Amino acid sequence: MGGKEFPRQKRLIALIDQVFYAGTNFGLTMLLVVLANIETLGRFALVASVSALLHSVFVGVVLEPLTVFGSHENEHRVRAVYSHFGSLVSFVCLFFAGLLYLIGQDGYIGVFALGLAMFGAQSAVLCGKRIALIENGVLGSLVISVRYALGAVAVSAAAFFCCGYDERSLVAAVILASILACGYWWARALWERASIQDFLNVASKVRSYTTWTLASSVPSSVSAHGVYWIAEVASTQAVVGLLKLCEQLVMPLGQLLMTMSILDQIESAAEFRAEKRTAVQDRITVRTWAYMKLTALYFACLAAGLLAYSVIIGRVSAGFMVALCVYGLIALLNAFSIPRNVAAKACRRPDFVATAYLLTSVTICVVGFSWKPDGLVHLTLILLLGWVVHAASLQRSVSSLFVSR
Repeated sequence: MGGKEFPRQKRLIALIDQVFYAGTNFGLTMLLVVLANIETLGRFALVASVSALLHSVFVGVVLEPLTVFGSHENEHRVRAVYSHFGSLVSFVCLFFAGLLYLIGQDGYIGVFALGLAMFGAQSAVLCGKRIALIENGVLGSLVISVRYALGAVAVSAAAFFCCGYDERSLVAAVILASILACGYWWARALWERASIQDFLNVASKVRSYTTWTLASSVPSSVSAHGVYWIAEVASTQAVVGLLKLCEQLVMPLGQLLMTMSILDQIESAAEFRAEKRTAVQDRITVRTWAYMKLTALYFACLAAGLLAYSVIIGRVSAGFMVALCVYGLIALLNAFSIPRNVAAKACRRPDFVATAYLLTSVTICVVGFSWKPDGLVHLTLILLLGWVVHAASLQRSVSSLFVSR
Protein backbone atom coordinates (compact mmCIF):
# COMPACT_ATOMS: atom_id res chain seq x y z
CA MET A 1 0.00 0.00 0.00
CA GLY A 2 3.03 2.23 0.34
CA GLY A 3 1.57 4.03 3.37
CA LYS A 4 -0.73 6.18 1.23
CA GLU A 5 -4.25 6.99 2.30
CA PHE A 6 -7.29 5.67 0.46
CA PRO A 7 -8.87 8.60 -1.41
CA ARG A 8 -12.60 9.28 -1.19
CA GLN A 9 -13.33 7.51 -4.49
CA LYS A 10 -11.67 4.28 -3.34
CA ARG A 11 -13.49 4.43 -0.01
CA LEU A 12 -16.76 4.64 -1.95
CA ILE A 13 -15.77 1.56 -3.96
CA ALA A 14 -14.95 -0.23 -0.68
CA LEU A 15 -18.44 0.57 0.59
CA ILE A 16 -19.98 -0.78 -2.61
CA ASP A 17 -17.84 -3.89 -2.15
CA GLN A 18 -19.27 -4.34 1.35
CA VAL A 19 -22.81 -3.80 0.07
CA PHE A 20 -22.38 -6.72 -2.34
CA TYR A 21 -20.75 -9.08 0.18
CA ALA A 22 -22.38 -8.23 3.50
CA GLY A 23 -25.61 -7.21 1.79
CA THR A 24 -25.83 -10.65 0.22
CA ASN A 25 -25.42 -12.35 3.61
CA PHE A 26 -27.98 -9.95 5.07
CA GLY A 27 -30.46 -10.73 2.29
CA LEU A 28 -29.96 -14.49 2.59
CA THR A 29 -30.73 -14.32 6.31
CA MET A 30 -33.73 -12.03 5.96
CA LEU A 31 -35.19 -14.50 3.44
CA LEU A 32 -35.55 -16.93 6.34
CA VAL A 33 -37.89 -14.46 8.03
CA VAL A 34 -39.94 -14.00 4.86
CA LEU A 35 -39.96 -17.55 3.46
CA ALA A 36 -39.67 -19.65 6.63
CA ASN A 37 -40.45 -18.61 10.22
CA ILE A 38 -38.83 -17.11 13.31
CA GLU A 39 -37.94 -20.58 14.68
CA THR A 40 -35.96 -21.33 11.51
CA LEU A 41 -34.16 -18.03 11.99
CA GLY A 42 -33.43 -19.13 15.56
CA ARG A 43 -31.85 -22.39 14.34
CA PHE A 44 -29.76 -20.43 11.84
CA ALA A 45 -28.67 -18.08 14.64
CA LEU A 46 -27.08 -21.09 16.38
CA VAL A 47 -25.43 -22.19 13.11
CA ALA A 48 -24.12 -18.66 12.56
CA SER A 49 -22.79 -18.50 16.13
CA VAL A 50 -20.66 -21.60 15.50
CA SER A 51 -19.35 -20.07 12.27
CA ALA A 52 -18.67 -16.76 14.04
CA LEU A 53 -16.70 -18.42 16.84
CA LEU A 54 -14.50 -20.25 14.32
CA HIS A 55 -14.22 -17.06 12.29
CA SER A 56 -12.94 -15.22 15.37
CA VAL A 57 -10.03 -17.68 15.55
CA PHE A 58 -9.40 -17.19 11.82
CA VAL A 59 -9.38 -13.41 12.29
CA GLY A 60 -6.83 -13.66 15.09
CA VAL A 61 -4.55 -16.13 13.33
CA VAL A 62 -4.84 -14.97 9.70
CA LEU A 63 -6.75 -11.81 8.79
CA GLU A 64 -5.52 -9.35 11.43
CA PRO A 65 -1.81 -10.29 11.28
CA LEU A 66 -2.05 -10.36 7.48
CA THR A 67 -3.39 -6.80 7.44
CA VAL A 68 -0.77 -5.37 9.80
CA PHE A 69 2.32 -7.33 8.72
CA GLY A 70 1.50 -8.05 5.07
CA SER A 71 0.06 -4.75 3.84
CA HIS A 72 3.36 -3.21 2.70
CA GLU A 73 4.41 -3.61 -0.93
CA ASN A 74 7.56 -5.65 -0.19
CA GLU A 75 5.82 -8.12 2.16
CA HIS A 76 4.61 -10.39 -0.67
CA ARG A 77 6.07 -13.53 0.92
CA VAL A 78 4.08 -12.93 4.09
CA ARG A 79 0.93 -12.65 1.98
CA ALA A 80 1.77 -15.87 0.14
CA VAL A 81 2.11 -17.80 3.42
CA TYR A 82 -1.19 -16.47 4.76
CA SER A 83 -2.92 -17.10 1.44
CA HIS A 84 -1.87 -20.75 1.41
CA PHE A 85 -2.70 -21.26 5.08
CA GLY A 86 -6.13 -19.62 4.73
CA SER A 87 -7.08 -21.72 1.71
CA LEU A 88 -5.91 -24.90 3.46
CA VAL A 89 -8.02 -24.14 6.55
CA SER A 90 -11.07 -23.57 4.36
CA PHE A 91 -10.64 -26.86 2.51
CA VAL A 92 -10.12 -28.91 5.69
CA CYS A 93 -13.16 -27.36 7.41
CA LEU A 94 -15.45 -28.08 4.47
CA PHE A 95 -14.21 -31.67 4.29
CA PHE A 96 -14.86 -32.39 7.99
CA ALA A 97 -18.17 -30.53 7.91
CA GLY A 98 -19.38 -32.93 5.23
CA LEU A 99 -18.35 -35.94 7.33
CA LEU A 100 -20.07 -34.59 10.45
CA TYR A 101 -23.25 -33.84 8.54
CA LEU A 102 -23.37 -37.42 7.30
CA ILE A 103 -22.97 -38.67 10.88
CA GLY A 104 -25.78 -36.58 12.34
CA GLN A 105 -27.98 -34.08 10.55
CA ASP A 106 -30.24 -33.40 13.51
CA GLY A 107 -29.54 -31.86 16.88
CA TYR A 108 -26.40 -30.01 17.83
CA ILE A 109 -24.15 -32.19 15.65
CA GLY A 110 -26.04 -30.92 12.60
CA VAL A 111 -25.84 -27.35 13.88
CA PHE A 112 -22.07 -27.63 14.34
CA ALA A 113 -21.60 -29.27 10.92
CA LEU A 114 -23.52 -26.50 9.16
CA GLY A 115 -21.62 -23.85 11.13
CA LEU A 116 -18.28 -25.46 10.24
CA ALA A 117 -19.25 -25.61 6.55
CA MET A 118 -20.38 -21.99 6.55
CA PHE A 119 -17.11 -20.92 8.17
CA GLY A 120 -15.03 -22.96 5.71
CA ALA A 121 -16.66 -21.28 2.73
CA GLN A 122 -16.67 -17.72 4.06
CA SER A 123 -13.12 -17.88 5.42
CA ALA A 124 -11.90 -18.53 1.86
CA VAL A 125 -13.85 -15.54 0.55
CA LEU A 126 -12.67 -13.21 3.32
CA CYS A 127 -9.03 -14.24 2.97
CA GLY A 128 -9.23 -13.88 -0.81
CA LYS A 129 -10.85 -10.46 -0.46
CA ARG A 130 -8.19 -9.28 2.01
CA ILE A 131 -5.35 -10.42 -0.26
CA ALA A 132 -7.06 -8.76 -3.24
CA LEU A 133 -7.54 -5.53 -1.28
CA ILE A 134 -3.86 -5.36 -0.34
CA GLU A 135 -2.41 -6.41 -3.70
CA ASN A 136 -4.93 -5.11 -6.25
CA GLY A 137 -6.80 -2.41 -4.34
CA VAL A 138 -10.50 -2.04 -3.65
CA LEU A 139 -11.55 -3.06 -7.18
CA GLY A 140 -9.97 -6.49 -6.77
CA SER A 141 -11.99 -7.11 -3.63
CA LEU A 142 -15.16 -5.77 -5.28
CA VAL A 143 -14.91 -8.28 -8.13
CA ILE A 144 -14.91 -11.17 -5.63
CA SER A 145 -17.94 -9.72 -3.82
CA VAL A 146 -19.93 -9.31 -7.04
CA ARG A 147 -19.30 -12.93 -8.02
CA TYR A 148 -20.29 -14.02 -4.52
CA ALA A 149 -23.56 -12.08 -4.70
CA LEU A 150 -24.48 -13.47 -8.12
CA GLY A 151 -23.76 -17.04 -7.02
CA ALA A 152 -25.77 -16.70 -3.80
CA VAL A 153 -28.80 -15.29 -5.61
CA ALA A 154 -28.75 -18.09 -8.20
CA VAL A 155 -28.41 -20.90 -5.63
CA SER A 156 -31.05 -19.41 -3.31
CA ALA A 157 -33.55 -19.13 -6.15
CA ALA A 158 -32.89 -22.72 -7.21
CA ALA A 159 -33.29 -23.96 -3.61
CA PHE A 160 -36.56 -22.07 -3.16
CA PHE A 161 -38.16 -23.49 -6.29
CA CYS A 162 -36.82 -27.03 -5.86
CA CYS A 163 -36.95 -27.88 -2.15
CA GLY A 164 -37.88 -24.83 -0.10
CA TYR A 165 -35.70 -22.41 1.80
CA ASP A 166 -34.33 -23.07 5.28
CA GLU A 167 -31.03 -22.80 7.17
CA ARG A 168 -29.54 -25.70 5.15
CA SER A 169 -30.40 -23.97 1.87
CA LEU A 170 -28.74 -20.81 3.14
CA VAL A 171 -25.51 -22.62 4.01
CA ALA A 172 -25.53 -24.36 0.61
CA ALA A 173 -25.90 -20.96 -1.06
CA VAL A 174 -22.92 -19.62 0.89
CA ILE A 175 -20.73 -22.60 -0.04
CA LEU A 176 -21.49 -22.57 -3.77
CA ALA A 177 -21.32 -18.78 -3.98
CA SER A 178 -17.91 -18.87 -2.26
CA ILE A 179 -16.60 -21.38 -4.78
CA LEU A 180 -17.81 -19.18 -7.63
CA ALA A 181 -16.40 -16.03 -6.03
CA CYS A 182 -12.87 -17.16 -5.28
CA GLY A 183 -12.49 -20.69 -6.62
CA TYR A 184 -9.53 -19.67 -8.78
CA TRP A 185 -7.72 -17.98 -5.90
CA TRP A 186 -8.57 -20.93 -3.65
CA ALA A 187 -7.09 -23.53 -6.02
CA ARG A 188 -4.02 -21.42 -6.79
CA ALA A 189 -3.31 -20.74 -3.12
CA LEU A 190 -3.58 -24.46 -2.30
CA TRP A 191 -1.29 -25.39 -5.19
CA GLU A 192 1.37 -22.75 -4.50
CA ARG A 193 2.47 -24.37 -1.28
CA ALA A 194 4.54 -22.57 1.34
CA SER A 195 7.45 -24.38 2.97
CA ILE A 196 7.64 -25.18 6.67
CA GLN A 197 10.48 -22.68 6.95
CA ASP A 198 8.28 -19.97 5.45
CA PHE A 199 5.63 -20.69 8.06
CA LEU A 200 8.18 -20.62 10.87
CA ASN A 201 9.67 -17.33 9.66
CA VAL A 202 6.27 -15.63 9.53
CA ALA A 203 5.20 -17.19 12.83
CA SER A 204 8.27 -15.85 14.64
CA LYS A 205 7.57 -12.38 13.26
CA VAL A 206 3.91 -12.22 14.25
CA ARG A 207 3.81 -14.52 17.31
CA SER A 208 3.18 -11.87 19.96
CA TYR A 209 0.71 -9.88 17.86
CA THR A 210 -1.20 -13.01 16.84
CA THR A 211 -1.44 -14.24 20.42
CA TRP A 212 -3.03 -11.01 21.60
CA THR A 213 -5.27 -10.65 18.55
CA LEU A 214 -6.51 -14.20 19.04
CA ALA A 215 -7.09 -13.41 22.70
CA SER A 216 -9.33 -10.53 21.62
CA SER A 217 -11.14 -12.02 18.62
CA VAL A 218 -12.44 -15.13 20.41
CA PRO A 219 -13.93 -13.22 23.38
CA SER A 220 -15.29 -10.76 20.81
CA SER A 221 -17.28 -13.55 19.19
CA VAL A 222 -18.49 -14.79 22.57
CA SER A 223 -19.57 -11.23 23.40
CA ALA A 224 -21.64 -10.98 20.24
CA HIS A 225 -23.04 -14.52 19.99
CA GLY A 226 -22.98 -15.97 23.50
CA VAL A 227 -26.39 -14.44 24.14
CA TYR A 228 -27.89 -16.89 21.61
CA TRP A 229 -26.75 -19.86 23.67
CA ILE A 230 -28.02 -18.17 26.85
CA ALA A 231 -31.39 -17.78 25.13
CA GLU A 232 -31.25 -21.37 23.85
CA VAL A 233 -30.76 -22.61 27.41
CA ALA A 234 -33.20 -20.26 29.16
CA SER A 235 -35.89 -19.56 26.57
CA THR A 236 -37.18 -20.75 23.18
CA GLN A 237 -35.86 -20.77 19.62
CA ALA A 238 -38.45 -18.11 18.79
CA VAL A 239 -36.67 -15.74 21.21
CA VAL A 240 -33.33 -16.76 19.69
CA GLY A 241 -34.83 -15.86 16.31
CA LEU A 242 -36.01 -12.45 17.56
CA LEU A 243 -32.52 -11.73 18.89
CA LYS A 244 -31.11 -12.65 15.48
CA LEU A 245 -33.66 -10.39 13.79
CA CYS A 246 -32.54 -7.45 15.98
CA GLU A 247 -28.94 -8.19 15.06
CA GLN A 248 -29.80 -8.41 11.36
CA LEU A 249 -31.50 -5.01 11.39
CA VAL A 250 -28.35 -3.50 12.92
CA MET A 251 -25.92 -5.50 10.77
CA PRO A 252 -25.78 -3.19 7.70
CA LEU A 253 -24.49 -0.40 9.94
CA GLY A 254 -21.95 -2.69 11.57
CA GLN A 255 -20.66 -3.90 8.20
CA LEU A 256 -20.33 -0.32 6.98
CA LEU A 257 -18.25 0.65 10.01
CA MET A 258 -16.18 -2.51 9.70
CA THR A 259 -15.32 -1.67 6.09
CA MET A 260 -14.12 1.77 7.05
CA SER A 261 -12.18 0.38 10.00
CA ILE A 262 -10.23 -2.05 7.77
CA LEU A 263 -9.06 0.84 5.60
CA ASP A 264 -8.32 2.92 8.71
CA GLN A 265 -6.28 0.08 10.18
CA ILE A 266 -4.10 -0.17 7.07
CA GLU A 267 -3.58 3.63 7.09
CA SER A 268 -3.03 3.84 10.85
CA ALA A 269 -0.50 0.99 10.73
CA ALA A 270 1.44 2.95 8.10
CA GLU A 271 1.26 6.11 10.24
CA PHE A 272 2.53 4.21 13.26
CA ARG A 273 5.45 2.81 11.26
CA ALA A 274 6.24 6.39 10.22
CA GLU A 275 6.05 7.46 13.91
CA LYS A 276 3.08 9.74 13.27
CA ARG A 277 1.26 9.08 16.53
CA THR A 278 -0.52 12.42 16.40
CA ALA A 279 -2.15 11.41 13.13
CA VAL A 280 -3.38 8.18 14.73
CA GLN A 281 -4.79 10.12 17.68
CA ASP A 282 -6.52 12.67 15.44
CA ARG A 283 -8.07 9.83 13.43
CA ILE A 284 -9.66 8.45 16.63
CA THR A 285 -11.44 11.75 17.33
CA VAL A 286 -12.61 12.30 13.75
CA ARG A 287 -13.84 8.74 13.28
CA THR A 288 -15.60 8.61 16.65
CA TRP A 289 -17.85 11.57 15.90
CA ALA A 290 -18.40 10.47 12.30
CA TYR A 291 -19.37 6.93 13.30
CA MET A 292 -21.65 8.04 16.14
CA LYS A 293 -23.49 10.52 13.90
CA LEU A 294 -23.88 7.85 11.24
CA THR A 295 -25.22 5.43 13.86
CA ALA A 296 -27.78 7.96 15.11
CA LEU A 297 -28.93 8.68 11.53
CA TYR A 298 -29.21 4.96 10.76
CA PHE A 299 -31.42 4.26 13.76
CA ALA A 300 -33.59 7.28 13.05
CA CYS A 301 -34.24 5.88 9.56
CA LEU A 302 -34.79 2.38 10.97
CA ALA A 303 -37.29 3.69 13.53
CA ALA A 304 -39.17 5.57 10.82
CA GLY A 305 -39.27 2.43 8.67
CA LEU A 306 -40.60 0.27 11.50
CA LEU A 307 -43.21 2.90 12.37
CA ALA A 308 -44.38 2.93 8.75
CA TYR A 309 -44.47 -0.89 8.76
CA SER A 310 -46.53 -0.88 11.96
CA VAL A 311 -49.07 1.55 10.54
CA ILE A 312 -49.38 0.13 7.01
CA ILE A 313 -48.79 -3.62 7.36
CA GLY A 314 -48.92 -4.86 10.91
CA ARG A 315 -48.23 -4.03 14.53
CA VAL A 316 -44.67 -4.39 15.88
CA SER A 317 -44.62 -5.62 19.47
CA ALA A 318 -43.53 -3.21 22.18
CA GLY A 319 -41.01 -5.74 23.53
CA PHE A 320 -39.31 -6.04 20.16
CA MET A 321 -39.13 -2.24 19.79
CA VAL A 322 -37.58 -1.88 23.25
CA ALA A 323 -35.05 -4.61 22.45
CA LEU A 324 -34.18 -2.86 19.19
CA CYS A 325 -33.68 0.43 21.07
CA VAL A 326 -31.24 -1.36 23.37
CA TYR A 327 -29.40 -2.60 20.27
CA GLY A 328 -29.25 1.04 19.18
CA LEU A 329 -27.44 1.96 22.40
CA ILE A 330 -25.07 -0.97 21.86
CA ALA A 331 -24.41 0.29 18.31
CA LEU A 332 -23.49 3.73 19.70
CA LEU A 333 -21.05 2.12 22.12
CA ASN A 334 -19.62 0.12 19.21
CA ALA A 335 -19.23 3.29 17.12
CA PHE A 336 -17.32 4.83 20.03
CA SER A 337 -15.10 1.76 20.45
CA ILE A 338 -14.20 0.93 16.83
CA PRO A 339 -11.71 3.81 16.30
CA ARG A 340 -9.98 2.91 19.57
CA ASN A 341 -9.87 -0.74 18.56
CA VAL A 342 -8.25 0.25 15.24
CA ALA A 343 -5.70 2.54 16.93
CA ALA A 344 -4.69 -0.09 19.47
CA LYS A 345 -4.10 -2.75 16.80
CA ALA A 346 -2.35 -0.35 14.44
CA CYS A 347 -0.02 0.69 17.29
CA ARG A 348 0.65 -3.03 17.88
CA ARG A 349 -1.09 -3.13 21.25
CA PRO A 350 -3.71 -5.82 20.62
CA ASP A 351 -3.51 -6.64 24.34
CA PHE A 352 -5.70 -3.56 24.94
CA VAL A 353 -8.40 -4.98 22.66
CA ALA A 354 -8.01 -8.46 24.13
CA THR A 355 -8.55 -7.14 27.65
CA ALA A 356 -11.67 -5.20 26.64
CA TYR A 357 -13.28 -8.17 24.87
CA LEU A 358 -12.34 -10.58 27.63
CA LEU A 359 -14.04 -8.38 30.23
CA THR A 360 -17.06 -8.05 27.93
CA SER A 361 -17.47 -11.79 27.33
CA VAL A 362 -16.97 -12.64 31.00
CA THR A 363 -19.58 -10.06 32.00
CA ILE A 364 -22.14 -11.35 29.48
CA CYS A 365 -21.60 -15.05 30.25
CA VAL A 366 -21.43 -14.72 34.04
CA VAL A 367 -24.50 -12.49 34.28
CA GLY A 368 -26.39 -14.34 31.53
CA PHE A 369 -25.88 -17.93 32.64
CA SER A 370 -26.36 -16.98 36.30
CA TRP A 371 -29.54 -15.01 35.68
CA LYS A 372 -30.89 -17.06 32.73
CA PRO A 373 -33.54 -14.53 31.70
CA ASP A 374 -36.19 -15.80 29.30
CA GLY A 375 -37.35 -12.39 28.07
CA LEU A 376 -36.10 -10.68 24.91
CA VAL A 377 -35.55 -7.28 26.57
CA HIS A 378 -33.66 -8.75 29.53
CA LEU A 379 -31.35 -10.63 27.18
CA THR A 380 -30.52 -7.46 25.28
CA LEU A 381 -29.84 -5.62 28.55
CA ILE A 382 -27.18 -8.22 29.35
CA LEU A 383 -25.55 -7.39 26.01
CA LEU A 384 -25.72 -3.68 26.79
CA LEU A 385 -23.99 -4.18 30.14
CA GLY A 386 -21.19 -6.08 28.44
CA TRP A 387 -20.63 -3.36 25.84
CA VAL A 388 -20.53 -0.63 28.51
CA VAL A 389 -17.68 -2.56 30.12
CA HIS A 390 -16.03 -2.93 26.69
CA ALA A 391 -16.13 0.79 25.82
CA ALA A 392 -14.87 1.86 29.26
CA SER A 393 -11.95 -0.60 29.20
CA LEU A 394 -10.89 0.32 25.66
CA GLN A 395 -11.07 4.05 26.32
CA ARG A 396 -8.92 3.75 29.44
CA SER A 397 -6.30 1.61 27.70
CA VAL A 398 -6.00 3.57 24.46
CA SER A 399 -5.78 6.89 26.28
CA SER A 400 -2.54 5.66 27.86
CA LEU A 401 -0.95 5.39 24.37
CA PHE A 402 -0.91 9.15 23.94
CA VAL A 403 -0.15 10.35 27.45
CA SER A 404 2.86 12.71 27.53
CA ARG A 405 3.50 12.36 23.82
